[in-house]
Amino acid sequence: AGVAAALGSGGTGSGGGGVEDLAASMAMNYAGQAQGQLNRYTGSTLATLRYYFAVNQLYVLRKLRVIALPFRHKEWDRRLGEDGAPLPPKADV
Repeated sequence: AGVAAALGSGGTGSGGGGVEDLAASMAMNYAGQAQGQLNRYTGSTLATLRYYFAVNQLYVLRKLRVIALPFRHKEWDRRLGEDGAPLPPKADV
C-alpha cells in the first residue's frame, strides 16, 4: 500500500494521474525531442542535396546530348563562378 500511495493511484480511476500520466508525459517529451532532431537533420540534409538536384529540362537535354554524343562535347572542365566555386549543375553543362 505504501508504494502504491507514493506512486499515485496507478489505476484508471478518477484519482491522481500517477505513473500513467508520468509515462505519458515522458513519452510526449521524448517524441517532441525526436521530432525536433529529425527535422533538424532532414532539413540540413535536404538543403545540401537540393543544390545537386536544382536542374531544369534544358540541363537534362544538354546532359543527354553529352552522354549520347561525347565526341561533340568540347569543354570537359567544370565551369567556375566569379568567386572561384564550381557553378551549380544546371549552369555547368
